Amino acid sequence: MQRKAIYAGSFDPFTLGHLDVVQRVAKSFERVIVLVGYNKKKNSWLSVADRMELVEAATQHLPNVIVESWSGLTVDFARKYPQSILVRSLRSAADLEWESAMAWGNSTQFSELETYFLLAQPQWQHLSSSLVRELWHHRGDYQAMLPLSVYKFLKKMELNP
Repeated sequence: MQRKAIYAGSFDPFTLGHLDVVQRVAKSFERVIVLVGYNKKKNSWLSVADRMELVEAATQHLPNVIVESWSGLTVDFARKYPQSILVRSLRSAADLEWESAMAWGNSTQFSELETYFLLAQPQWQHLSSSLVRELWHHRGDYQAMLPLSVYKFLKKMELNP
């Protein structure tokens, strides 16, 4: 039996860097769960429902990808899927330091959970959701950073802030 992969993030918004990770992981796993995380104590830019819809629209061409949401520890979500793999993308050495600490912390809570690190493709190493949000707020050009469906959604938001 092939393992399931869990790719968790806030995806606020979902970028082409995120999509690249999902597409690459989808080639190697029977099922990929894109987990849209949210924290009730934090204010997200986009609602959980919007983020889920945007991820679903951007990944609709990948039949083995499903989208779920979760408020809580990712490791607790992973318990629902025994033998699952947590996939984390690394853009930089700083990401590696942070993510390796998180992987260690997760392993203290759920020893069976493995974390796989996937290096971001060079063209996406400097892309972040926060950069897209900043460009959006200042009416910059962010089209080349987003799946078309996400771009169209954000352009509509510009017209109806």
